Amino acid sequence: MGACKQQASQTTKPSYTNMTEAVYASVTLKAADQYMAFTTVNGIVKKVQVTEGDVVTKGQALFTIQNNT
Repeated sequence: MGACKQQASQTTKPSYTNMTEAVYASVTLKAADQYMAFTTVNGIVKKVQVTEGDVVTKGQALFTIQNNT
């Protein structure tokens, strides 16, 4: 019955060390439904009519622009 003999258990303790790992990458993230808006006049944006995350419809005013020409 030598096979039933208990073996001594082994334990491992964690060790704390300083570790530095860096990953460098260059990316540009864009939303799937991103659009660019353009104006037909020059001027200064006086009021933003919408906030980030708003659902907008075609023809809806997004900005109020002051044009002094």
